[in-house]
Amino acid sequence: MSQVDFIIYIPLLFWFIIFFIIFYIFMYIYIIPLLFSTLKVKSLFFYQLIKDVYLFNLFLEINYLLNYKNFSDIIYKGLKFSFVIKFIYNLINIKELIK
Repeated sequence: MSQVDFIIYIPLLFWFIIFFIIFYIFMYIYIIPLLFSTLKVKSLFFYQLIKDVYLFNLFLEINYLLNYKNFSDIIYKGLKFSFVIKFIYNLINIKELIK
């Protein structure tokens, strides 16, 4: 390891600052937007996937309510369906808070 003398201290400091600035600009312009776009696309994909699952669950609940005539089952499924709607509403509110 080389020693840092007074003669080479200023050039070493100069090149350290230059390379640090170049690295910082590279991170700011290229790496951080790339990471942000990747995370944004993944979050949108998972949000859409959750919406599709709940929409499919909604169709299953409606199909069950239309096909089965037992009153207690209809009340049970109706209450379950209302909790699903409340859960979806909470997810939408959380998504709005994250933005």
